[in-house]
Amino acid sequence: MGGQATAFSAARNSSSHNISAAVLLHPFTHTYPALRVPFLVFTGTAEDTAPPAWSKALFDAPGAWPVRGLVNKVGATHHEPQSGTDYNPRLAYFAAAWLKLYLTRTPRGSGLDFEAAIFGNSTGSLCGGGDGKVLDCELRRG
Repeated sequence: MGGQATAFSAARNSSSHNISAAVLLHPFTHTYPALRVPFLVFTGTAEDTAPPAWSKALFDAPGAWPVRGLVNKVGATHHEPQSGTDYNPRLAYFAAAWLKLYLTRTPRGSGLDFEAAIFGNSTGSLCGGGDGKVLDCELRRG
């Protein structure tokens, strides 16, 4: 799925490859570089391939970009981003909302409020339950 490649690209090659934002979906990695762009990491309490501690280590890496987020969804497995029984269609919406904010700098569009989806506190927002129940959801604006 590319979580580790995304981490490495956002940490080591962001300026040379014009990478200005990143979303990591259940990243499998044994090293935790400081990502140098706004980033959002998704993991889950039922993750048995890439433990949530790995996502947390990326989030907490010394020198990581100040704008970042970490979502640990209750019951989510490594296959949450894929089709099948564990698929979560809301994951794509929140990933796209993050990229709208930090890649295209579009807080609102097509009748959608991407900023409220990520940083709002309604029941439809990322940490408010819009992606389902979360064990941990931490967002930093910088």
